[in-house]
Amino acid sequence: DGPTEVPTTNSLLPDLDMEVFYITLKLSFNRVVDSTGSGKLDFLSWIDKIKNLQDDDFDNALKHYVIAHIESTRAIDLGGTFQGKMRQKIYDRLKDPGTRAKLNDMISRWILGGNGTYNVTSLVNDGQHLTIDYLVPAYKLDPFPDSLIRPAGWPSKKLPLPKKLKEIEHIVVLTMENRSFDHMLGYLSLPVNAGGMGRSEIDGLKGTEYNSFENQTYPSFAHKPGDTAFPVDPAHSYEPVFGQINADLDGDKNAIPGTGKMDGFVKSMFIDKFSGAGSIIMGHQPAENVPVYDALVRDFGISHRWFASHPGPTFCNRFYELTGRLNLASGLNADTPPISADTWEFSNSSPLTPVFNKTIFDHLTDRGVSWKYYEHGYSFLRFFSEYTFDDINLVDATDPTKGFFSDAKNGSLPSVSFIDPHFIELPPGASADGPVADIKQGQDLVQRVVEAVVTSPNFENTLLIITYDEHGGFFDHVPPPAAVPFNNEFPIKSYGVRVPAFFISPRVKAGSVFGHDPSEKTTALYFDHTSILKTIATRFMNADPPYMGARYAAAADLSPVLQASPRKTQFLPFIRYNLFHLGYAMYLDIMGGIPTGPVTGMFVKTNTDEQDFSFEQWGKHIYIRSRIGRKYITVDIPDGNTAQPPQGFGIKLDVKYDGHGDLKILNPEYQRWKFTPLNAPGEENLFIITNAHFPNKILQPQATGQNGAPLGLINKPPTLTASNGWRVTSPLLFT
Repeated sequence: DGPTEVPTTNSLLPDLDMEVFYITLKLSFNRVVDSTGSGKLDFLSWIDKIKNLQDDDFDNALKHYVIAHIESTRAIDLGGTFQGKMRQKIYDRLKDPGTRAKLNDMISRWILGGNGTYNVTSLVNDGQHLTIDYLVPAYKLDPFPDSLIRPAGWPSKKLPLPKKLKEIEHIVVLTMENRSFDHMLGYLSLPVNAGGMGRSEIDGLKGTEYNSFENQTYPSFAHKPGDTAFPVDPAHSYEPVFGQINADLDGDKNAIPGTGKMDGFVKSMFIDKFSGAGSIIMGHQPAENVPVYDALVRDFGISHRWFASHPGPTFCNRFYELTGRLNLASGLNADTPPISADTWEFSNSSPLTPVFNKTIFDHLTDRGVSWKYYEHGYSFLRFFSEYTFDDINLVDATDPTKGFFSDAKNGSLPSVSFIDPHFIELPPGASADGPVADIKQGQDLVQRVVEAVVTSPNFENTLLIITYDEHGGFFDHVPPPAAVPFNNEFPIKSYGVRVPAFFISPRVKAGSVFGHDPSEKTTALYFDHTSILKTIATRFMNADPPYMGARYAAAADLSPVLQASPRKTQFLPFIRYNLFHLGYAMYLDIMGGIPTGPVTGMFVKTNTDEQDFSFEQWGKHIYIRSRIGRKYITVDIPDGNTAQPPQGFGIKLDVKYDGHGDLKILNPEYQRWKFTPLNAPGEENLFIITNAHFPNKILQPQATGQNGAPLGLINKPPTLTASNGWRVTSPLLFT
């Protein structure tokens, strides 16, 4: 899109305005022997094959290996001349010995793993399978052998399996990108009149947080509704992160854990040359910008003491999540000074070099436990040489027959599922939340994943964990506490910055919060990414648990978030439902989509959020929550007078009442509804809806014949018929 890509002054070759343009470079696989007698891979041997061809023969051969595809807006030439020149330029560059060697080295790293310089002893290509034999030093193939790092007596017996965890048959993990707890969920603890939920039991923002830089104060603030795309990517390598934790100790990895002032976020932004945007790092998302999370904290559980495993960037934390430890450098790292081979990587790998390390999935396979890794485009697991080209265990999440959404729907989820978002950071399609991505895309992905789990036949015995790999440089006010290091020489002894974490299961109490600091009576309960490994090992490998490092060994598993039995609900939590009044043949609707507006009971089907509601179980009653603004269907008693007016009580949307304040006006029973099945012929999902405070009245439209009729409570007629009933359906469940 945009202006002409290739302008020209040649009248015979008009401007080239491209609509589609891509280049494909085909490779050949050959083994060659270098001067030392070591076998190497050459992927460009076709250059030698065609270099002596002439004219048309050469052009036709080159077209086979270098494809420059162009679709143009013009009828003349269609880019043919341009394509020819481009193919020739690419060929001229590739035949340069230095360029050819660089490309061969890069591809060898991905084909062979590690630094790719291993002796290739044979290569067989039968047209269907490519088999390469090569020699890798044992310490590279297994850099963390049990014989060297597994403590004596680990474990003394098998890991104890809590009964609550034993009932979980499916563990699903979705790890998003680069946001802190305060940035995404800090609003929860703010007062309702300040845009929060008044959740005092959650350690979120108080409204008094700030950072200072060069004698200027930068307070925390809420982003505007709809302001969901962050304009820059804040620094979050390990040295800047220590400066963010404590501005007086920039890059000091020896800082005492738990003592950080969390005062260096603005300074980090200014130092990183984002001077025009330095203050925005103190911003947090309001509920309007994270509607899916706002629903999840009501319907399921969260942790406000889940920390990134490492005070640094994405790769480090994802290595912790899959292996229990940081990665070892390949020796090719382009840092200054260079990082020696086999030393810890405290920041992202550069260049990417697929590693040989064992992951949790190797251990699951060894013990016969089923698993899949679902990806969007590609996944982090492909950075492990065992899985770089795996098309069995690594599956496109959206594959219609074997992807995550298909498996969830069909009740065929494996024991362990990992899901990676789409890691690109530019819209459209960037669903990982890493800046500068629009978090609307991430909210959409999370909603689809949660809906798939909740509606799955596997739901009753499933635990879905949603978290973030690291904080991405965004402000959080809780200093990372001490964490178990890999060994006594390991220089980093604290967790990374706090990140959001959600627990979705019918065995998780709605609205629950987990994690706490130590006190006189209790030890600390902290979670990090190795808690996922510990949970998987405890549940599925407790008789023969692998050892995945000291942090993993000390990690808390996630059994504390579970209840002994699944909660029984009349309707599934979180997912969207529609309420259709049979007598008036119209849907419950939010007037104009305004969360503070009136509720109406007479609108034709619109297939919009205005007609979507979720249900929260409360004993035998249910809260009806609008999907717009997450407000609740409430009997309107503005003056506390419960004497029924002639036209019946009105209905409004309001925040959830907590049992405090003036109970004549803010009585929680005004928001609690009972759905009684009405056994009408041919109607399986038809209900009479009554209010907890007014059980002898029913929810009905108060007028007839037109859109926009108000909703209200009227006296229950002596005989209830189907015309009094509400048909409750969900597009995710019923046709």
